[in-house]
Amino acid sequence: MRRMIPCLAILLWAPASGYAFVPMVQGSEEGIWRDASVVYGRVVAVSEFKRGYALVRLDIQCTLTGGFDAAERPEVEAQMHYGPLLPIHQPPRVSSAVVVLIRRGEEGRYDIPPYYYLFMPDHAAVVEVHGYNDPKVQQIIGRLRELRQPKAKAPKERAQRLPAKAPERRETGGKTGQ
Repeated sequence: MRRMIPCLAILLWAPASGYAFVPMVQGSEEGIWRDASVVYGRVVAVSEFKRGYALVRLDIQCTLTGGFDAAERPEVEAQMHYGPLLPIHQPPRVSSAVVVLIRRGEEGRYDIPPYYYLFMPDHAAVVEVHGYNDPKVQQIIGRLRELRQPKAKAPKERAQRLPAKAPERRETGGKTGQ
């Protein structure tokens, strides 16, 4: 019994900290936004095809960040993996409004990765919201803006890039050229 208590504590602690063999993504990693996009839309259908795996069909209404063109492709099917030890505990409900991180795979199919995304509420790639005006949506947009904006240069670097000042001209009050 004494041996089980530390093991149980580790299992309870691991999912919350991201050490349950699930990567943690900050959003500032090199190349993350090449194939990934955060979109807002509605869940049209969910079909579980294997325990812990579902195919989610989304009606994408807008792209919050990334290269996905919601006007060109308004409906997407994305595979997702969920479970009690993953950031996504269950698939989203049909007809719910969601903010989703989708990633285009090498075969051209989309998936919803089961990683910890530190810029998303509850760190999951799927967040159910009550509509576009939901505070969670505004929170995600604010975090994405912080991540995606170019970082400000240090004052020393800025000073090196500034052109040298032109010499000051003094006016003598008299006519020039005489």
